[in-house]
Amino acid sequence: MKEYINEFSIYTLGRFLIKKGNQVLASDIQEMNKQWKLFFYLLFHANETVTHRELINSLNLAENDYPQQSLRGLVYRLRKNLSDDKDNPIVITKRKGYRFNHSHEFWMDCLEFARLVEKGNALADEDDNKVNLYQRALQLYHGPFLDNHNIEPWLLEKRNDFHDLYLDTTVEAAELLLEMILFPDKEHEPVILPTELIIRDSVKQIE
Repeated sequence: MKEYINEFSIYTLGRFLIKKGNQVLASDIQEMNKQWKLFFYLLFHANETVTHRELINSLNLAENDYPQQSLRGLVYRLRKNLSDDKDNPIVITKRKGYRFNHSHEFWMDCLEFARLVEKGNALADEDDNKVNLYQRALQLYHGPFLDNHNIEPWLLEKRNDFHDLYLDTTVEAAELLLEMILFPDKEHEPVILPTELIIRDSVKQIE
C-alpha cells in the first residue's frame, strides 16, 4: 500500500493527522472527535458493511435521546469534512448500515507498519530482506497508536496490538542485527537476547 496523491494519508502512530492530498483534514491540534472515530471504524472494517447498531454501540451513542439521528449527523459531518462527492461517496449508505468505498485509495501508517512486519515474518532469518523490512516498519512507529487521545475500548485494543507488534519486531530486528555482526559469514542458530525481558518489563512498568 502506498500514499496516493489527492487521496488519503492517515498518520496514527505517535500522532494524529489525516490529509487528503495536501489538505490537512484533522490533526493533533484538535481532540479526535466522534466523526473521526467513525472514519477509523469504517476503515478498520473496510471489507464489510457496518450495521447501524454496531456503530451506535461502538461510538457510545446508545444513551443519546435519538441514537439513529446522532449517527446520521456524524455521517453527514464526516462527509462534509471529507469533501465527499455525491456521485462517488467515501462513505456508502447501505440499507442496514454504512461502509467505506473501496474506490477511494488510502495509505495508513499503522496498516503499512503491520504489512511490512508480516512480510518480514514470512522470510527466513538468513534473508537480508527480513531485517530491512523490520527496519522500514520500525521507522514508521513514532509512538503509540492515537497517543494522547481519549479513545473507546475497540481503539484501545488496536493501540495495544500495534504496541505489542512494535516490541516483538524491535527484539527480532535486534537479534538479527546482532547475529549479522557476530557471525557475518556463517549460518547459525538464532541468538536469544536477554534485553527482550528488560524491554518488556520496562514497558510494563511505564504502562
